[in-house]
Amino acid sequence: MDFEESVPLALDLLIVEDDIELADCIRESFEIIQDSWGTFVSVQHETKGATAIKYLEQSKYDLIVLDIHLPDVLGTMVYSFCQSTVNKKTPVIMLSGSLNQYRPEYTEERIIYLEKPANEKQLLSNAKFLLKTKLSPNFGAQASKVS
Repeated sequence: MDFEESVPLALDLLIVEDDIELADCIRESFEIIQDSWGTFVSVQHETKGATAIKYLEQSKYDLIVLDIHLPDVLGTMVYSFCQSTVNKKTPVIMLSGSLNQYRPEYTEERIIYLEKPANEKQLLSNAKFLLKTKLSPNFGAQASKVS
């Protein structure tokens, strides 16, 4: 079974990014692939980590795109909180404008680090990889960044 056959009919995506233009580009990228993936993508966008934490308490997401440097808290703090919610196994794409200066805290299979600005192909291929891994019966092995 290939990815398109196994992906859910609806994907709930949380974008936590303070750059509104970048968040809009990410949202649009996922809306564009709805037809090719055969799924409906519902997007929730938050600009602050504290607000995102409230949503993580209330809702389950299939994928989270999370900026590491938010105006109120570090994205890694949002991720740590996420581990105590129903989203503890949700795949995460962490974004940073300075990955070469940032040493990743987490090396779990459900996290991929991308440097901003990530192009649409890079973002979507990594999202597809994470979602495919999440749907895999072997979910648990470590994954690395997909180029």
